[in-house]
Amino acid sequence: MLGSHYGNSPIIAADGTAAPPTQHTEFEPCARPGCLAPHAWLDDGSSLYDHFGLGYTLLLLAEAGEFAARAIADAARAARVPLKVFDLRAAGLAQLYEAPLALIRPDQHVAWRGAGADAAELIDTVRGAETKTKTRRTAPWETLTAK
Repeated sequence: MLGSHYGNSPIIAADGTAAPPTQHTEFEPCARPGCLAPHAWLDDGSSLYDHFGLGYTLLLLAEAGEFAARAIADAARAARVPLKVFDLRAAGLAQLYEAPLALIRPDQHVAWRGAGADAAELIDTVRGAETKTKTRRTAPWETLTAK
């Protein structure tokens, strides 16, 4: 699992950064969408991963993301997507994630990172819903079974 990533997944919001090389012998943390969320030990001694839930986790990493975090949480609530906002502004992890916000999927992979986004469209993307601007891609197994 370490070193692999979902670069072309339709349920991540790509940020235009280059995909890291697939490397399984020397793991280098990367917060690019599709990669396993970088780990950190928090001041209370807990693992960042211990705070990820069964749904999505939105990491609020810097003041610049506060307004967008509220909009994303509201969009998730409206779409009935389980989302927990975890305020880590005091932890100094914005540099690790290279953004003021990072949305983590239930499988601990980064779904999106940034300073702001169209909140409803972001939530629709990460949950695989059709939106006004894009249609859900057909999964390979759906093409095989379609008649």
